[in-house]
Amino acid sequence: MSSLISEKGNTQMLKKKAAGLTRKSSQSELSPDAPPSTPFEYGLDLAIRLHHQGIEGDANAVRKANIAFQRLRDGHPGHPIADAYHGSVMALMARDETNVMQKMQLAKRGLELLDQAVASEPRDRTIRMLRGKVAYRLPESFFRRTETAIEDYIILIDGEIRSPGGFDKETYSTLISELAEAYERINRHEEAALCWKNLNKLTENPAYRKLAQRKMKPEKSLPSSSKAVETKPPELRDWIGAAVLVAGASVVHWIGRR
Repeated sequence: MSSLISEKGNTQMLKKKAAGLTRKSSQSELSPDAPPSTPFEYGLDLAIRLHHQGIEGDANAVRKANIAFQRLRDGHPGHPIADAYHGSVMALMARDETNVMQKMQLAKRGLELLDQAVASEPRDRTIRMLRGKVAYRLPESFFRRTETAIEDYIILIDGEIRSPGGFDKETYSTLISELAEAYERINRHEEAALCWKNLNKLTENPAYRKLAQRKMKPEKSLPSSSKAVETKPPELRDWIGAAVLVAGASVVHWIGRR
């Protein structure tokens, strides 16, 4: 259980992701060049800063963030973005906790808050990213939440396909790589192979390209629909089969309504 939440080196990407989201990616998070205009926004800004410090490995900042988000949510209820960040903070508390039972309880409570936030704001990309990252880091054998991570990642990738520019290139490559690894974790190897293939075409990071090429299966083992050579960026149909098989028909229905 010591690996319940990945350590500092593995949590860097969540902070990098949050910085990589632009204003149009989420209507909930503050714009970096606009000062907070309400008490809630001011409190949210301070609490998010503590959250990011916690991702860097500062356990004291995690404890302060927990208090800050609890006070913020008590004083300003009804803000899913605050619920989502508080859920992520609880996952960081689980990372730092040494007692196994406490670790489990904190992680479960964090997931409850994240699930509530997604249910309230299913199209908010920051909330989806926060939940997806937490679900991705949790061990599948204890929590069975890899499919949650897959659902969130597919929706984030779909949003980027429909409206490019929401993520920086490194964050987008990481999403595809982690989606592939999530599929592998639950033995969905054909979907994982499609992700590695797309990552190899899209990424500009040599390390990711090397990883994708190492992971890619021979063409003969891929679904027939994926054998054709494509010269344009992948569209939603390149991911949709994975969504149906793993995330469930509800995700496809949600995407279809947009």
